[in-house]
Amino acid sequence: SSNTALTNVTFRSNSAGNQGGGMYNEEDNPTLTNVTFSSNIATYDGGGMANGNNNPTLTNVTFSDNSAGYFGGGMYNGNSSLTLTNVTFGNNSAGSLGGGMANWSGSSAQIRNTILWDNTAANAAQIYNDNFTSGSSVLSESVVQGGCPEGSTCTNIITTDPMLGALGNYGGFTQTIPLLAGSSAVDTGNDTVCPATDQRGVIRPQGAHCDIGAYEAVPTYYTATFNANGGEGTMAPQSA
Repeated sequence: SSNTALTNVTFRSNSAGNQGGGMYNEEDNPTLTNVTFSSNIATYDGGGMANGNNNPTLTNVTFSDNSAGYFGGGMYNGNSSLTLTNVTFGNNSAGSLGGGMANWSGSSAQIRNTILWDNTAANAAQIYNDNFTSGSSVLSESVVQGGCPEGSTCTNIITTDPMLGALGNYGGFTQTIPLLAGSSAVDTGNDTVCPATDQRGVIRPQGAHCDIGAYEAVPTYYTATFNANGGEGTMAPQSA
């Protein structure tokens, strides 16, 4: 019941014999901003993060390469109500259900401007919603592999490849997953809910609209130099 607030934090290569390889919250309402969960392991549920009886708020958070033996490779939720804004789930895995996220026992999730891609599980690879309770997830302006997850309500879902790069140091305090050229997540976010900066502190938006996920891609422009005598010129890339 501590209402934990964490900013610019990394949970990496931790393990738990039961739930919450990286972080476990019970009757707490944590606020996480600019946080990365990577390579954490839970024997049962919630490889990266597990929540019970609480209301977490996550903004600019990355879940990468976390795993759970049963449910929720990236995140497991039991009787919890979550708000996720500009979150990236990539390459998380669960042995049974919900490679990216598992919502159980009446849990609900408001998911906005979020990427769920390349997560794996025996069933419901991206998001699992417990159909035997009131649990559900509401997704909007998000990139979801395979489309709207069963038991979810979806608006403006993108199903084309977000072209995720490798987790690494691309600026800021925490590792992030970049958006590569041709990403479906670039300029397709909802500006009304986008945070002012991305997980690295890069100002949003960099293009016509903010990007979906925790990473805001910076466009590359080119400057042309021409020979005064009419010869061939050169093109040099310049960051925005």
